[in-house]
Formats: sequence, C-alpha cells, structure tokens
Amino acid sequence: MPELIIGIDPSLRSTGVCLLQDDGTFSTETVKTTEKIINPKVFIWDHFTALFIQASHTNKSIFASIEQYPFGMTGSKSAYGIEIGAIIRLALEKNGIPYIVVSPNTWKSSMLKPGWFGMKKGTKAKDAAYLTHVTESTGLYFDTTDEADAYCMAQYARKERMKNGD
Repeated sequence: MPELIIGIDPSLRSTGVCLLQDDGTFSTETVKTTEKIINPKVFIWDHFTALFIQASHTNKSIFASIEQYPFGMTGSKSAYGIEIGAIIRLALEKNGIPYIVVSPNTWKSSMLKPGWFGMKKGTKAKDAAYLTHVTESTGLYFDTTDEADAYCMAQYARKERMKNGD
C-alpha cells in the first residue's frame, strides 16, 4: 500500500510540517500561532485534526514522526511548547495515525552532516547558517528552519521504517 509520512516539528510560535509521499515528493508548511489567534491551542487542535482527516482520505498508509522537546527546557515557555506537542500527538491518536517521538539529537545525528551539534537557531543569521547546513546535508533548500526540520523528521521516519522492514 502506498505510504504517506508526516514529519512534525512542534514549536511555540511556528510548527513545521512535511508530507512525504512514498515516491519521494513532499510538501512543507509552517503553521504559525501569533498573538492575533485568540486560542492557539484550539487553533493547533483544529488545524492538525483537519490535516490528519484529509490525509486519511488519501487511501495511503499513514505514519508520523514528531520531535520531542530537548531535555532541560524549563519555564512557562517550555511547558506551553510541551502542551503544543501533546495536542498534536492527541490529534494523531484520535485519528488512528501511528507515530514515533524522536529527540532532536537522534534525528539530526542520522540526517545531517557532522557539524550541526551546537548550531543555534532563533536569529536571522543563526537560522541562515542552520539552513545552509541542512541544504548541504540534504541537497534541498527550505524557507524556514521549521520546514527543514519537519522534512528531516519525515525522512528519518522513512529510513527507520525501511530499516525495520515496515
């Protein structure tokens, strides 16, 4: 059966999503939550529930890979970010989509060339350097770090499923 793999990079302000088809074609998007959205958690729930329902109508086997937040994050921002990831995982479960939760270090070690460790994101210059590294590793250009990470998460899931014979 043809397969669709969904890579998800959850974040406080922008969540990267990649839909990776079994023929290698893909699409990416960044789901932004801004101050203009009255209830970002409901917005995330609604967006991802609709995405997963739409994906289930493709008559493809669906599998997802979602990034786990790094250990050591503290404070209210990390709690909110963890909630966003939990909301997305709940939407996956509600729609019967199997998934894996992968730490950033695990997928980056597998998908990116050496040199990524310690690279920071969050400013234009740091994001540009990170995106250049992703381009050098994958041969692809991405508009945002969220989309780049989501693509790499989807490819990581595909690689792991092939290795395990799924």
